[in-house]
Amino acid sequence: MIFQNFIFPLYQKSYTCLLFANLIENFSHEETLIVADNKFNLVLQFINEHFYEPITTETVSNRFSFAKPYFCRKFHSETGINFTKYIHILRIQYAQELIRKENDISLSEIASLCGYDSPNYFSNTFKKITGFTPREWKKKFAQSQS
Repeated sequence: MIFQNFIFPLYQKSYTCLLFANLIENFSHEETLIVADNKFNLVLQFINEHFYEPITTETVSNRFSFAKPYFCRKFHSETGINFTKYIHILRIQYAQELIRKENDISLSEIASLCGYDSPNYFSNTFKKITGFTPREWKKKFAQSQS
């Protein structure tokens, strides 16, 4: 149910953003050939489906039989950002969606649903990515709905 309601749309959005970013990057170079890496697409699919779980570069690189240093370089070259930042962005997008749709869930519960053990760490990460704390963002979003 969570996958259908919240995660799948986020997965689609994040994958579309990655596709556009890769297209822009590839067209800015002389060589415009885009190499399809099916194994890496499976990696992104796995991450996009499990970002709210405890997930690390070690778990993903081991699952897909990559050496960790290679996986980190490959991930950055394919997405333009490091693995940890990518996970945080997915989690915060999911948190924003939960805040929008679920008025009866506390911010601590949202933090937990998004994969954060600490509400303070969640709040700090949320602010770092969006420029607002979760409470400020919730208040701002509530005002824009009125």
